[in-house]
Amino acid sequence: MKLTGTGVSLLASLDHGAYREAIARFETTGQSDDPVETLWRAEVAIYLDRLDDARAELDGLTDVFDRELANRAQTLRAEIAFWENSLDESRDIIGAVIQSTWESGDHQGHLRATLLRARTELRRGNHAEALERLKEPRRLATVLGNDFFAGIIAHCRAFAHYYLGDYKQAGHAFAEALHLLGTSEGLRWEMTCRTLHASFHSDLGKHEEAKLAALSAEKRGVAGRDGYPFPLLFEVHGLPDPLFERDTKRDRKRETPASTGKK
Repeated sequence: MKLTGTGVSLLASLDHGAYREAIARFETTGQSDDPVETLWRAEVAIYLDRLDDARAELDGLTDVFDRELANRAQTLRAEIAFWENSLDESRDIIGAVIQSTWESGDHQGHLRATLLRARTELRRGNHAEALERLKEPRRLATVLGNDFFAGIIAHCRAFAHYYLGDYKQAGHAFAEALHLLGTSEGLRWEMTCRTLHASFHSDLGKHEEAKLAALSAEKRGVAGRDGYPFPLLFEVHGLPDPLFERDTKRDRKRETPASTGKK
């Protein structure tokens, strides 16, 4: 980033998954007139699913003349729209950010923006398109050496392959995601991935593995104290709880490996 100071350093830390420390600081500090600090608070609020708080922070943001920070603010607005399932709004906002970050050479900003665009397709159920759109942020995460975002991308790839019925590729992506998220962030995203991994095992008929994976997600969530009750993760992602639903195949409409041309 072009600006310097504690706030910018804190934003950079979030880019690499340092939310455990950020949450503690967030809870003990208040609103600030510093636009960088305001962006940081909005970002942590989104992570904690406090979307109204995040919106209030962004609404109070004064004019931001630094292009990278302005793009980051728009990315946060797009993420709020995404989590509220206003997918058209999210797509429209992030489209302009993708163009701006590409023009300015903001690789981290472009990584995050293109990832959100792919996640929008994933949420729409366009799994094949999502996989295609994940290629660019995946490349950037590798180039930048950003394990946190690489882990999120692997999680999204696992989700897409899983729902397309390509269990072999899903398994590889799950292993990658759990490793990267466990070593970089170790909170919400890792717990979410473990939750989906449990459902994946359940679909394969590996019910004991599913139960262990679900319990592991619950344990990580309690240990993290990140404000995410375990059952909420199943609800947010529209997933059945593998502790209580053993056979999820009948409850989901998904392409089979045969229909996708995979064997």
